[in-house]
Amino acid sequence: MSENHRPFPVYPERQPIFSGLTWNSQYVTVRDGTRLAVDVYLPKNLPSDFRLPTIFVQSRYWRAMEPRPPLNWFIDDVEDLLSMIGGMKKFFIKRGYALVYTDVRGTGASFGTLRYPWDPISLQDATDLLDWIISQPWSNGKVAGYGISYLGTTAELLLATRHPAVKAVIAMFNHPDPYVDVAFPGGVLNQRFVNDWSRMNEYLDKNVLPPEMGLLVRWAVRSCRPVGDDPALLAEALRDHEGNGNAFLIANDVTFRDEVEPEVEVSLDNLAVHSHSDAIRESQVPTYGWASWLDAGTAAAAIRRYLTYPNADHVTIGAWNHGGFLQASPYRSSRTPLSPPLDVQWREMLRFLDAYLLDIDNGVQEERGVSYYTLGAEIWQYSNTWPPSGFTTQRWYLSDQKTLSLTHSSEDNGEDHYLVDFEATSGKLNRWWELSITLNKSVEYPDRVEQGKRLLIYLAPPFENAVEVTGSPVVHLSVDCSTSDSVFIAYLEDVAPDGSVTYITEGVLRGLHRRQGSKPPYTVLGPYHTFKEADALPLKPGEPDEIIFAMQPVSVRIEPGHRLRLGLAGHDKGNFARIPAAGMPVWKILRNSDYASWLDIPVKML
Repeated sequence: MSENHRPFPVYPERQPIFSGLTWNSQYVTVRDGTRLAVDVYLPKNLPSDFRLPTIFVQSRYWRAMEPRPPLNWFIDDVEDLLSMIGGMKKFFIKRGYALVYTDVRGTGASFGTLRYPWDPISLQDATDLLDWIISQPWSNGKVAGYGISYLGTTAELLLATRHPAVKAVIAMFNHPDPYVDVAFPGGVLNQRFVNDWSRMNEYLDKNVLPPEMGLLVRWAVRSCRPVGDDPALLAEALRDHEGNGNAFLIANDVTFRDEVEPEVEVSLDNLAVHSHSDAIRESQVPTYGWASWLDAGTAAAAIRRYLTYPNADHVTIGAWNHGGFLQASPYRSSRTPLSPPLDVQWREMLRFLDAYLLDIDNGVQEERGVSYYTLGAEIWQYSNTWPPSGFTTQRWYLSDQKTLSLTHSSEDNGEDHYLVDFEATSGKLNRWWELSITLNKSVEYPDRVEQGKRLLIYLAPPFENAVEVTGSPVVHLSVDCSTSDSVFIAYLEDVAPDGSVTYITEGVLRGLHRRQGSKPPYTVLGPYHTFKEADALPLKPGEPDEIIFAMQPVSVRIEPGHRLRLGLAGHDKGNFARIPAAGMPVWKILRNSDYASWLDIPVKML
């Protein structure tokens, strides 16, 4: 396959049937009397007898922005100038779709209070808005949920409403299990992201642009787009927002996924999409998941959804930043053009929506599979199973001389000591800090050679032939730790013959959460940890403990002469919470005839 090979079934581009769009803002009152701000985008000059399917977006980050003077004399929609979203709107509306954007309660120009993310009352709001959409004279009665990140989860939660109008969902780069997917990967607080995300939302809820938005946005944007011309109306809505919850203050007191935060009387488990799994299965609504190998836990989430729900039959996983606007392959510059380009991605989404909202027979209904990008090779591949066929598990044992070996050590006393280095870091633009999207930045892991000096490194011999690694590597460590808790981070990296190091993927597990559980709420990729309070298991200093966890899934080609490198760390400075809060853990990594440590990798020889 060439690098420009489309990852999607061939679908001729459907030409526009309208030449432009119009929009209006209004308030829709839901069942408890709360007024929600709604923008409706329709094709220009829409005939009175023409009925449209609707793409429905529920935003937490302002449904639209009000341009500053003098810019507002020339344009109505700032997104046409500042983002790719404006182009996407025009693409779908010109091809016969209505687009309805709303600020979820407690945000933007909507009234009400948002106590915590994805408050269950939002499901009632969504149901009321769906009723309103299909009552409009331009509606054909069919609606698709769509969204990126937080908005992707609000789209996925439309399935839980079981509303008959919902015919399809496109959930992109979202976190259906917020505990493991972004807030607490491996049970460790993603402190920097949660803090910065919460602070950004505080600014937005006060109708103030966050500092992260940059000079261009601050020059162009005055505020959230109001509804109507009465400033007192927006001011009244903003007073409601003063009661919104602060996600960081909530998360900072949490250790376990089922821990009920007294301030809001809810746990992170209650916020997860899987808490509605029965309703989602019953809905049988086709769902298309989009993700990136380099974006928090979004790839794992998309694959879990595909393996768990029969209706989640389409997945695309690329090498993008959060949101999919920039190239993020570690083997490429972030300035490399997107693969595939945005307009091709929109054509694929259109194909999916056409099948279920316009009943066009384009082959989508007969397909079920995963389109995925292979790093290093920089090509797209497709599989109707996951993991793809043809892969076997290759076990690399941690061995003497800080090497990885295909044979189990016969040493009686083999062990390596590591004093956790709390200066180790993955940098400011890693996969876990998704706010780089606000800076128009991509994922970057700088100078892994230098960072390797702070890690416990194990190096495999050079590969004689190229290999492809596709799936979820699993780390198994036999560890004697000097403290009752510690964080275990594993980085999988590619070492070239010239010594340069390329980040591939990583995994993390807090020692307290090492107990493995049964009956996961969804199909898991590797060992299952409940992260529940009843399963907490402190480490036992002076005794060997087993630390077993899956890395984030990935697909990568390793060239001949290159080596795999496993780097172990006990902290990611500037990103994760420090555990333990005080003290300097010392690890003994055991690699002998009685206690082995290893790395399992899904490989295919090329």
